[in-house]
Amino acid sequence: MACTASLADPLLKPAHDPAPGTGRSLLLSHTLTKVGSKGWEFSTPLLLLTFSPDSLVAPTVFGLAIFLVKFLIGPAAGAYIDRTARMEVVRVGIALQCLGVVGALLVLGVYAGTGGVLRLSMLLCAMVACGCVEVLGATLSSVSIKKDWVPTAFDGNRIRVF
Repeated sequence: MACTASLADPLLKPAHDPAPGTGRSLLLSHTLTKVGSKGWEFSTPLLLLTFSPDSLVAPTVFGLAIFLVKFLIGPAAGAYIDRTARMEVVRVGIALQCLGVVGALLVLGVYAGTGGVLRLSMLLCAMVACGCVEVLGATLSSVSIKKDWVPTAFDGNRIRVF
């Protein structure tokens, strides 16, 4: 049996062309998700540091917990993304990110409203829980958007214009 494919044939044959502006929408969505997520990851440890200025334990515990959640939840999140419609995954991811951030704001409001009577360990546990919810949402949003990049941006021979 002879091979009839040539080097000029595209490797990926798209089923159909994406709608106009899809590339820009993917790029904008990914940018907004990443900026929000990175802002959260940067500011939360600094905020925890203000509540425990003599120790790096709170930001370190927060960072390690978030890394551990990313590491452990990544495969399950990928499987969920593969079997679920992309828009639903993005909506769930954004909802989880919002829930995590709003939850953290409520926790900080309660902590500040009590005049710091609550223990720092309670604040840290609540912030870690909110951070885990946010990082799950960020992972879902980011990965689901990236999975659409290749078929949308590349037609086998060239990169499509965004």
